[in-house]
Order: sequence, then structure tokens, then C-alpha cells
Amino acid sequence: MEVSRRQFVNSALLLALLGPLKGCKERVVGICPFGDQYSDPSSRLVIDVHAHIFNATDLQIKDFANLVATRDMGGLGKVARLLTGPLQKFTWATAPSVAEELAELEKIRPYIENCDESQITTSLLALRDQKYEQGQSEIEGAARRQMSEVAISPRDLDGPVGALSSELSDFRRLTELPSSYDQLFTPELSAPTGSPLPDSSPAAVTFRSAIKFIVEMLQYRYVSIYNYLNTYNRDSGPKIDLMLPAMVDYDWWLSKGAPTKSSLPDQAALMKEIAILTGGRVHALVPFDPFRQVVSDMNRDAGFSPIDLVETAVTKYGAIGVKLYSPMGFAPYGNQAVGEANPDFWKRGWLADIAESPDFGEKLDNAMAKLFTFCGENGVPIMGHSNQSNGPAEDFEALTGPDYWETAANEFPDALLSFGHFGGAGSQTADGSSPIEGFLGLLADDQTAGKQRLAADASYFSNVIDDPDRLRNVMKRIFEYGADD
Repeated sequence: MEVSRRQFVNSALLLALLGPLKGCKERVVGICPFGDQYSDPSSRLVIDVHAHIFNATDLQIKDFANLVATRDMGGLGKVARLLTGPLQKFTWATAPSVAEELAELEKIRPYIENCDESQITTSLLALRDQKYEQGQSEIEGAARRQMSEVAISPRDLDGPVGALSSELSDFRRLTELPSSYDQLFTPELSAPTGSPLPDSSPAAVTFRSAIKFIVEMLQYRYVSIYNYLNTYNRDSGPKIDLMLPAMVDYDWWLSKGAPTKSSLPDQAALMKEIAILTGGRVHALVPFDPFRQVVSDMNRDAGFSPIDLVETAVTKYGAIGVKLYSPMGFAPYGNQAVGEANPDFWKRGWLADIAESPDFGEKLDNAMAKLFTFCGENGVPIMGHSNQSNGPAEDFEALTGPDYWETAANEFPDALLSFGHFGGAGSQTADGSSPIEGFLGLLADDQTAGKQRLAADASYFSNVIDDPDRLRNVMKRIFEYGADD
């Protein structure tokens, strides 16, 4: 069935994962991308419109940990606070660069093209386990070195975990990682018979999830995709027909323009190869950063022109759309008004001096106009992180709100927009409110006007489950919206 970009935005982008999907029940198995077990044409179409498969070399690990992750009170924030110093050094040293991954893909390309599942499986498991062993050694070593710097002795970790302080318990978990990837991710299946299962307390589970995230960030991106697809596609039932991993560009918002180990143009080129080797089951959302565009428009060294990268990725690399990450410090549109209301808004110690110019907000809007115009003229959908989370400052995160998206939608009537994370349906702001009503209002107005160019996805919705009352209220409002419109 052929689906136009407009149809895609107005239907597929509504839910990040459609339907309940079972967890992995076996070891990862290499899949021929054209095999019957990979997809089921007779079942409903399932598209994961909001995924990520980048690894550590694609990100500003140190600055993200310092400025963003340490603000998180969950497991990831705890790991970031414990290992902030060595985190980027060992993750960049361990995770494969784009060049390294392309070299490995060339080795296994013949197996994939010939649907040799045995060789695909052998190759993927070898790559996966190699990176896990390297990561295990690096994480445990970094934790021990960090313990030494803060005068914690290994003897301080003796005794039951429950009797230790929170910090000591976390260091112990970091220095006693499971011996294999399988034991970390599926301990109930891989642990020796009769051995105790890992601590199942909420603190332990949360912390272990953060460790899994870091371990996955050390993997080949292609291996992560196959881990993902095997998780959802090996069992009976709905299968993921299309996966849209979103790329990110934090260089200018977190690191004053310093590049990541794997550059964004190289990452985009790699995603082209991955699209081919997965038989078109994976197509990326390329990032656009208006800060970088401002620098590029000033004829300074921006690394590359973001709008040029978008055009290249969409027309030549198989990218299916664009990803915006507003909580880094910019509104989808309306930045000029932000700067006029508070001339010091972008005067932050972690930003380059360019951000202190009086017309920085106007320049950001000019950069966004280039993106909205190109995408509107070419039917390219734009997904924006619309949850007030994962930014370096609370007022930066507020720039993801519905008022700014409404301004963008009105200013650029041809733009196809999707509100990532359902506009924060699964979270709430500092004052206890949620922006979901504003985003639902935009969706309702769009449907009433017959435009059908706005949508949303429900990714990262799980955090609302911790509060059953909020879950009930959020779901009630969503269903009311569906019934009304």
C-alpha cells in the first residue's frame, strides 16, 4: 500500500508503538530483512515513529551528563553524577565510530544480501558481546577510579547491598556488572539454575535500567537495531514494519560548537547504509539545529549548514523527516519575542558568545523559517520534542510548549508537524500542570479545519503509569478528544 507523506504524518505519527508488544524470549537472531519472519503483510501496519539508535560517539556525552542528565533524579542522573568525569572518555573510546561501523557493515553485507541467517547471527553476536565486554571493563574501572578519588575503599562495599548507603550501593552495582550482555538484559533466562535473581527493588531496577542504557550506547548502531527488531518481531502478533530513529544535534547548545566524535554528516550517511541493509525498514529523522544555522549564516565555522544536511539527507540518504530538540534552548518559532521580553535569556555560561547578541532570537526564527519553508514546500514532516524535559534549564524546557508550536503552525501553514511525547502528556511542569490541553486543542482545531497536518506521538509515556490518577485523567482527555473529533 502506498502512503503519501501527508497520510503518514496524519495517521502513523499518532502513536509511537501501536499495540502491546512482547519482550524478547530468546537470543538475538540475525534476520534477513526480506524474510517472511521479519514482517507480516496481512497484519496491521505498525510504525515506530519515535526511536533512537545513536551511540555514544554521536553525542556530547560529558556536557550532556553535566548540564542535562545530572538534573534527572532517576537512574540515569545517578549514574551521570557518579561517573561524570570519565563518562565521555571511556564511552567515546569504546563505542564504534561511523568509520568503524561502516567497515563492519561491509564485512556482513554479503550475508545480509544472501539472507544467510547463521552468518548474520554469528557476526552480530560477536560484535555485541565484544562491545559489552569492553564496556563492562571500562564501567567497572571508571567506578573504581571514581571511588578512589572520593576516598571510598572496596571494603566499604562489603556486606548486603540493603545495608549500604544509596551511593555505596550504586558504586557496588557499577563494579559488579553481570558477566555477559544476556545476563544483564535477560537475567531470568541466562542466569545459572538456582542462582538468585538481581535485586528487584525500585531503586535497583531504575539504576539497572540506566546501566542498560549506557551499555546500549556502546554498541554498533546496526546491532542495536537488530536487538530492537528481534525484541518486537520474532514473536507472533504485530511486527514493526517501519522504524524511524531520530538523530540529535546538541553541539552548539551544550559544547559551544565542539563536534562529536562521529560528525552529523557522517551519521546521516551511515543511516543511508542502514536503510539499505534493513530493506527499507529503517529510515531516519535528520536533526536541525537553528543555533548551528545562525552560525553558518554568519559565515562562521559551524561545521556544516544544517539546512543543507536536511536537504541532502532527505533527497539522497533516505531520511523521512526532521527532528527538532527545542528543550536545548529554542522555541519552534517566536524566539524573537522571547529575547525581547528577556534580553538576558540566552546569556548562559555554557553557550557561545554569539547567543548574547541582542538579535539572537530573531536569528533563531530566521533559521527556523528556512527549515519550515523547505519542509512545507517538499512535504517533509517535522517531529519536535514537545515535552518539558531533557534540557539544560527549566526555562529552556518551557520553550517546547503549545503556544510556540501554535505560532509556528500559524506562520507556516504548509508545515507538517508532530508533537513528540504527546506534548508532555506523561509529565507535568513545576507548577503541577500539563501542556496536554494546549496540544489537544491544536490537534482539534486542525481536524476541524480539515487541514490534517498536525499529529502527536505517545513515546516515553510510561512515566505516567507511576501515578494512576494522572494516567486515568490523561487517558480520559485523550479519548474525549478522539470521540469529539
